[in-house]
Amino acid sequence: MLRRLWAVALAVLMIASALLVAAPLSHAGASTPAVVAAPSSGVRPDLVTGIAIIPVNGYGYEEYYFYPGEQGYGSLYFEVQEYGSAPYDLFANVTLTDGTNATRDGVGAPAFHAEVPLSNVSGAYDSWEHAVQYTFPTSLPYGGLWTLSVESPLGGWDNMTIQVVVYYVDLWSNLPYPYVTLPGQTFTLSWQVLADANSALYNQVTNVTLYAGYYATVAGVATFTPFFSGNYWKSLGASPSGSLTLTLPVNSTPDEYVNFVLFGTTISNHNVSGNESTDQYVYVGVPWVREVYLSQTPNACGGYNNDYLSPGVTTFVCIQAVADYLGSYDAVPSGLTVVPRFWNGTAWVTPSGGAPASLTTNNSGYASFTFVPTFPPFSSSYIYGFTNVLNVTTNYTQATSTIGKWYTGYNATFYMSSPASTADVQVNLGQALYAPGATLSATWTLGSTNPTSTGTLTATYWYLEGVQTETTLAWGSIGSTASTGTVSTPFPSGFVGEFELYVYASNATDQFYGYAYGYVAAPSLTINMPAFYSAGATLSVEVSSYGVPSGGDWTIGYDVWGEYESSTGSYQGGGLVATGTVANGSSFSISVPSANPPAYYEVEAWLDSPTQGLVASQTAYSDIVSGYGLLLGIQTTSKYSDGSFQPGETVTFSYSITSYGAVTLPAVFSYYVYLYDTPYSLVLQGNSPSGTFQVTIPSNEPAGVVEVEMELYGTGLNGPTCYDNDYCYGWTLLTVNPTPSALEMYVGGAGTGLTVGWLILLIVIIVVAVIAVVLALRHRRPPTSSSSSTMPPPAPAPSTSAPPEWKEPAPSDANSPPMPTPPPGAQ
Repeated sequence: MLRRLWAVALAVLMIASALLVAAPLSHAGASTPAVVAAPSSGVRPDLVTGIAIIPVNGYGYEEYYFYPGEQGYGSLYFEVQEYGSAPYDLFANVTLTDGTNATRDGVGAPAFHAEVPLSNVSGAYDSWEHAVQYTFPTSLPYGGLWTLSVESPLGGWDNMTIQVVVYYVDLWSNLPYPYVTLPGQTFTLSWQVLADANSALYNQVTNVTLYAGYYATVAGVATFTPFFSGNYWKSLGASPSGSLTLTLPVNSTPDEYVNFVLFGTTISNHNVSGNESTDQYVYVGVPWVREVYLSQTPNACGGYNNDYLSPGVTTFVCIQAVADYLGSYDAVPSGLTVVPRFWNGTAWVTPSGGAPASLTTNNSGYASFTFVPTFPPFSSSYIYGFTNVLNVTTNYTQATSTIGKWYTGYNATFYMSSPASTADVQVNLGQALYAPGATLSATWTLGSTNPTSTGTLTATYWYLEGVQTETTLAWGSIGSTASTGTVSTPFPSGFVGEFELYVYASNATDQFYGYAYGYVAAPSLTINMPAFYSAGATLSVEVSSYGVPSGGDWTIGYDVWGEYESSTGSYQGGGLVATGTVANGSSFSISVPSANPPAYYEVEAWLDSPTQGLVASQTAYSDIVSGYGLLLGIQTTSKYSDGSFQPGETVTFSYSITSYGAVTLPAVFSYYVYLYDTPYSLVLQGNSPSGTFQVTIPSNEPAGVVEVEMELYGTGLNGPTCYDNDYCYGWTLLTVNPTPSALEMYVGGAGTGLTVGWLILLIVIIVVAVIAVVLALRHRRPPTSSSSSTMPPPAPAPSTSAPPEWKEPAPSDANSPPMPTPPPGAQ
């Protein structure tokens, strides 16, 4: 009896298993199918072992941080992949939730849900390829953790956590790059907490905290030390902006740094919804006299050193002293005291012309003075060690660290014409640095230590040479016996580089010459500004110039134009929004209107001076975030579980145009459809932003995946799937299989979920189960006695009395040996 019950139970279990196998195949109308555990390998042929989902950004790459309103990171795409062996599920449910914060953030619960098709062959789906995404609202008040999950009948369930960030923090100092200063110097740190969507102040921030530490000398070792009176942390309250005036500690160790880290924390519903940070370094330098320039041409600062001096001619000296950090340097804001002294080879001397005892550098790190070299006290020797030296030193007394060198100096050697009866030709440039195409202006001077011996000197000719190219740029005759004169010549068009100007003179027997170095550089401007903006934002525009000649009244001017376009991209007009001047390396702001903002801003900047005119200009653009997206998908359901279609079959596609940034859709649409690597093409025109079209697969199309692309052409088209304001595109993949397996065909039509192969398997399972039940019910045996193994005696002869009634024999346990006596205490 027990065996029969087990057989019946086994048959019922097999039938139930078969019904469970078939049940999830028909899923039409189900929004979130239940997870069905895979049966044992003896019952089901599929080997789907699991499912996974990966978040993807707008560039098609795996990403776990998203920023509402930021291009490429403001929308969530995803990849789904089932694991194991085919056949895989035909669909999966994808859900994005904001946890318990949906009501607070004003999003749905869930925020996003989609039933996406899976490839029955590969078990994969990529939403980025199909332009299926969730765009995070730019109005989100808080960030935090969101959950992206996926569920399928065979694969089960998987989820990923992503971080939504709605603000960022910015921290900067008033020190110029590379942020080097000296102990005891003050500087300012400023901060802002800004919304990612529009760069406006983020007022929901709960607490702003500054962390700071620096290296100080402790027992002869550089030790990381708290910056704020024994504390690494300083609370800045809940203000989204502000500034601090700080002083670099006097015990800072040189060639080290102060590390500032700003944290902006937001707490909502007693939970941290955002904790963004950024850092800023201030480097501890040492004093350094970087350069000493001598020139008998005015404005020697930033020019070229000329160490051959004419006696009695006023000489200009420019000293550059800075704070140095491993070769990077900045001017010291409060200035460095520098001490100039002169050495004539044997003793310290005082020149004519009133050289000062000390000077203080300006906020650019320069200090300058003049003197007049004469014989005596200076030497005419050209032998090292007995030549003239200008020694410049600086001693920084505010620093207390015992590590490092707080005293430094610089020796500038210079030479003077011999007091013997020789001639001298001096060449002085009007300036050391020129712009391309400018006119060179130089003064030459003839002199002699003994005119009676030298005789009459005649300036004969000049020539201008490029140093790198070693070619003559220009030349001319002079033929003058005057003691001084000028040379003026334009530089050849396009010449950039170092040059030398030579002037020759002669007397009755000898020839003499003098020369001067200079440089032609092409000034340039750069404009740094965001590529995109949104309504109500503030754009920061930075303008910097490079290769600007020293001296002169250089000015950087700018114009800002707001330009408007129609929905098709045609120009509609604009106007001047702002104009002004900006300091080199500084920024100005553009406030974008909240209502009717322009389509783009054009910023024009130029560099000019009253003496040299316009020498450089630059233009930059920033566009409003707007445009179009073209979505393309397959509407026809395949007749086969692998999702394939056959050559010659007609497939229906659906398409739609999406507008971003409230951009008006074009009135007339021109579409072009292509099947890659095939001669097939289709042209559609109309005034609808969505619709369907049909494609007949070429009869000779081989097995494989065909890329179907649809292009929308028009004027001024831009957006996430558009190119060069010319056209937008959408694409999808079409699987072609000329010889599909009959077992993979759906029973009852496409999309029913039940294939021929599954139906045959189901029938086999049911037949086997029925046979098992029948065998179990028919398998009955007659009763037997267990008392003896011998044959029973023959029955007695019949009598006249009625035979006794047959009774069921006693159970076999009656003839079994008696059970042993249980031990004491047993129950």
